[in-house]
Amino acid sequence: MTTEGTYPYFLGGVSSWCKLLIAEIDNVDWLLVPIVPATIDTKPIFQLPDHASVATPIRLWSLSPARNGRRPRRRVDLTDLPSALARALLAWDTSPALLVPLLVTCRLHASGLRHAFRSRRAWSGFTDTLREMRRGALGDPALVVETSVAETVQLYQTLYWIAQTAAAPTPPADLIHVTAAGWAAIPALVDQALNGTPILLTEHGMYMRESYLGSVLRDDPPGFQWINTRIARALSIAACRAATVVSPVTSTHVAWEELLGTEPSRIRPIPNGVRLPDREPPPLPGTKTVVMVGRFDPLKDIHTALRTAAHVVRQVPEARFLHYGPVDVMQKAYAESCYQLHEQLGLGDSFQFMGSTNDVTSALHGADAVISTSISEGLPIAVLEAMAQGRPVAATAVGGVRDTLNGCGLVTAPRDPRGLATAVVTLLRNPTFAQQLGTRSYERVTERYPISTCVDAYRDLLAELLDGNTAPTPERGHLRLVCS
Repeated sequence: MTTEGTYPYFLGGVSSWCKLLIAEIDNVDWLLVPIVPATIDTKPIFQLPDHASVATPIRLWSLSPARNGRRPRRRVDLTDLPSALARALLAWDTSPALLVPLLVTCRLHASGLRHAFRSRRAWSGFTDTLREMRRGALGDPALVVETSVAETVQLYQTLYWIAQTAAAPTPPADLIHVTAAGWAAIPALVDQALNGTPILLTEHGMYMRESYLGSVLRDDPPGFQWINTRIARALSIAACRAATVVSPVTSTHVAWEELLGTEPSRIRPIPNGVRLPDREPPPLPGTKTVVMVGRFDPLKDIHTALRTAAHVVRQVPEARFLHYGPVDVMQKAYAESCYQLHEQLGLGDSFQFMGSTNDVTSALHGADAVISTSISEGLPIAVLEAMAQGRPVAATAVGGVRDTLNGCGLVTAPRDPRGLATAVVTLLRNPTFAQQLGTRSYERVTERYPISTCVDAYRDLLAELLDGNTAPTPERGHLRLVCS
């Protein structure tokens, strides 16, 4: 399994999904290939089961050359590689037929990448390619944005990191499970091209869409927006078209998968699931407490949660909001912006940042309402966990949230703190109604979203994909799944 900035080094919904899936499906060996920032500690924060292990992480944003690549028998001129990657990743008419052979070249000639990218000829060819794209020789000129010197240099460095990711050796495996159609798909695309290894792609929040949203939320300059979104688009198209099966976590993403070029027959939605409590959840506490569970991330839109709280406490002064979630190394700036907004709004103890928790159940039991303010989701584990504990949820109608809460929760448009505040006030002022929604939520999760249903669906799909490829080989010895 290949992961990108999630399990086993970061907390979050995708990490929770990885943890549950790997723990429950114990009849195969899981080998994790994590893609992580070079600056993080490589000690996993999750304890892996005996049938799972972690390969050497692929460290992005590092200047060190790729290791353990196949050394070419003769010196190969790779100086055209940067310009070719730029064409394949940035042109509007990109296709896997253009991109994947270049990624394979990176794997086969890993030892020559650093020298090639540092050559003047490579840089000159790369800048010529950008000029051609601006003139419209490689597509509609209206779709190409001028880039500053700093943005051009950053793009060149990003192409080098993509080459390094492709060059990193993939452990022998019978199947590669990719957890996002972005950077995590790169090693799988290369391994499939070289060895024919089948790919299972699970999409949670739609990588390409979230790249577009994230770039806008960060208020990136136009050049950076163009670079980041074009790369995300090209990688998503390649992953969706190459995957043997694409299994989005909600059927609402099927249209996106088809838009990216996935044949409908290869799309198999598998909704997320959660562990059900041993007994029916306790009644609502009646303390007018609102809980939010989620990491600090612009896509979780904690700013809207803070503004919602400000509207609510004006109408229900005794209401208090508790946010549970970690701050990872990549989101310290966003977390600081949340603290500053909290102070500007004068929320004081009405909104408290509680940090990470190892006891989500207890946190939810203390809630009269649970909110989710995301601007992009698949089928969020946090919402399912709240429903499993019989808590009424007020959430933004993104991804599969609307369908999941239909008839047992309240939904509003994203980035609408007044609308969400109205929903929260409704729940706090009408405890009988809130309890009814909580009871319906518990019944909905029990019926549709137990972890066993999710795991059984993946187990059956893995067996299907491995059918005909289940005989141990001398190199592998036994079945192995690489998770990316």
